[in-house]
Amino acid sequence: MDIIAPVKNFLLLLLCAAFLLAGCGRQKKKDHLVIGVSYQNLQYEFTIYLQDAIRSQAKKMNIELIELDSRGKAEDQISEVENFIAFGVDVIILNPCDKEGSAPAVDIAVREKTPIVVLNTIVTNFQKAQAFVGSEDAEAGRIAANYMVSLLKGKGSIAVIHGLNGH
Repeated sequence: MDIIAPVKNFLLLLLCAAFLLAGCGRQKKKDHLVIGVSYQNLQYEFTIYLQDAIRSQAKKMNIELIELDSRGKAEDQISEVENFIAFGVDVIILNPCDKEGSAPAVDIAVREKTPIVVLNTIVTNFQKAQAFVGSEDAEAGRIAANYMVSLLKGKGSIAVIHGLNGH
């Protein structure tokens, strides 16, 4: 299954949303958009797919990226968001490490009036962000479960593996 094409389309939508949000209530000082991206952990293959797709689309759209890897530490994400704001990025993309631990990063961006887009993983206060780009986990779970049931035709076992908080 080719995961790259859907991820690229998904991220094109994300970058377009970020581009539109950058114009909301902020003075444009630069001739191009600057987006700060805080990744949850670039040791994860899917996160690397996200990064590759974001880079590809940003290049096409003449968007400067400042990318940081929080290595799974929510406290690092909070510091990264503070640094993005101090640097004066136009928009922040937050790929949260933790549903609760990364939530203060959203509060900080909102308080400082820097648009923030939450990507792929929810935080407890994601509704405060300008946008959430990702799937609705309960619905995705129902779709996956129904597909597995149809494949197994009432026979066999299914193992459930729980990942990180917020996934």
